[in-house]
Amino acid sequence: MTDTFKTIRFDVHEQVATLTLDNPAKRNALDPAMREEVTEVVARVRRDRSIRALILTGANGHFCSGGDLRNIATVGLDNQGWRNRLQDLHAWLQDLLTLDRPVIAAVDGAAAGAGFSLALVADFVLATPGARFCMSFMKVGLVPDCGAFYTLPRIVGVQRAKELMLSARDIDGAEALKLGLAMELHAPEQLLPRPGPWRRVLSMRRRWPSAWSNARWPAGARTCPRCWSRKPTPRPWPWARPSTARR
Repeated sequence: MTDTFKTIRFDVHEQVATLTLDNPAKRNALDPAMREEVTEVVARVRRDRSIRALILTGANGHFCSGGDLRNIATVGLDNQGWRNRLQDLHAWLQDLLTLDRPVIAAVDGAAAGAGFSLALVADFVLATPGARFCMSFMKVGLVPDCGAFYTLPRIVGVQRAKELMLSARDIDGAEALKLGLAMELHAPEQLLPRPGPWRRVLSMRRRWPSAWSNARWPAGARTCPRCWSRKPTPRPWPWARPSTARR
């Protein structure tokens, strides 16, 4: 099954869905049109129980170059408008992060800013030697969004996460593998996990446990970000409000 969109491609093969970011003019930047289409696809995957896994990747030699900076510079929103924009963005990210099926990010080329954050939402990150990860927000006077304050420290530790965010330096595939950001390195032509062991595992007949989303993050995305206990918190996202951050 293949659907037609303007800025992405989406197909399902052997019960494994592949979402490909495909906007070459912007190096697959998350512009408003792409965000709307990704939101639609993520909602569809959550509804369709025949889909056993989701692969995120990018076309044209890049994963995702981050947010659409030209749109950000010209959109002319006030403070409440920016808050609404980020809340809309985090809504589908929450749906993706808590998806009860495995998510694989297949990264080649640039994964910058929000594109880096998007890759971190996956359960498994496969990369090429030519992949370039960069928390580029500081280069343009922004703070990391799309969940990076939550996901990155859980993978590389708080100290290294601070260094990557503040330095905004590039990380190649080899260093990403060393830091644990990528699980495996593959040649570009072998990056997508089909066919082969990955495809067979992801499309296996037995359903993944319905609590897979909680297994992905042992403390759960809805628990207290200060102590990572199982104490419920009324704030659904650790990055939703700055006041939740540890001072």
